[in-house]
Amino acid sequence: MVADCYTITTPGHCVVLEPMNWSSSGLLEKMKKLSERRKLEDLTIGPVLTVTTEAMIEHMHNLLKIPGSKVLFGGEPLANHSIPKIYGAMKPTAVFVPLEEILKSGNFELVTKEIFGPFQS
Repeated sequence: MVADCYTITTPGHCVVLEPMNWSSSGLLEKMKKLSERRKLEDLTIGPVLTVTTEAMIEHMHNLLKIPGSKVLFGGEPLANHSIPKIYGAMKPTAVFVPLEEILKSGNFELVTKEIFGPFQS
């Protein structure tokens, strides 16, 4: 049996597998609170120059088609900004994907796809 893990593509662009018990430890809640502090006003978040908001949302929806996947936080475009549509503007986002699903044909490539934005899967 494979234990459930979170797989997260961090802003540093690497994959980290995290044991399920991290949620009971309060770590995921801390990550969510820290991500909510990121704002355009203080430049702790900004536009993604290589991927559009639409592409990030499409990627998130594709991840959510994987059984057991769910949005842990974020998942919405940034609001009240003037970033052109050719760039990406999303709230920091984390998506849970069960490890046993990641290992299935076709899912690994999707889960580990780099989008170089504030998006973790």
